[in-house]
Amino acid sequence: MENKRAKTIILISCSKRKRNFPCEARLLYDASSLFNKSLAYAQTLSSEIYVLSAKYGLVGLDECIARYDETLNGKSSKILAAWGERTAAQIAERYDVSKTEFVILAGKNYYTPLEVYLPHIRLPLHGLPMGKRMSRLDELCHV
Repeated sequence: MENKRAKTIILISCSKRKRNFPCEARLLYDASSLFNKSLAYAQTLSSEIYVLSAKYGLVGLDECIARYDETLNGKSSKILAAWGERTAAQIAERYDVSKTEFVILAGKNYYTPLEVYLPHIRLPLHGLPMGKRMSRLDELCHV
C-alpha cells in the first residue's frame, strides 16, 4: 500500500479505440486523441495517473492489460453502481480518499458512480460534449 498522505491523483477515462494486443495501459489507449490529450494535461498536474477502465476498474498507466470491448455508456444504474463500488475500493486500497483530490477526466458514466466515494473531486471537463472536451484540454495544456 502506498503512503496515504494528501495528494492529487488524476483519473482518465478509457477509450473505445485500443490496440489489438496486450500492452501497458498508456499504449493500449493511445490511438485515441482524447486519451492522448487527457494524458498530456494529466502529466502537468501529477505523476500519479490512472485509467478508469470499464472492464478492469482502476488501472495504472504501466499495467499490462488485454484489449477489451466494454463501456459504461448505456449501462444500467445497477451496473454503474457496482462498477463504482469496485473501482472505489481499488482506489481506497492505494489512497486515503479523505485526504486526496481526484481530478477526473472522463464522462459522467465514469465519474458519477465514484462521486459518492470520493469527497474531493475536480471535473475540468464537466458537461462538455466530445469536441469541446478536446478544445478544453488544449486550453488547459497551454495555461
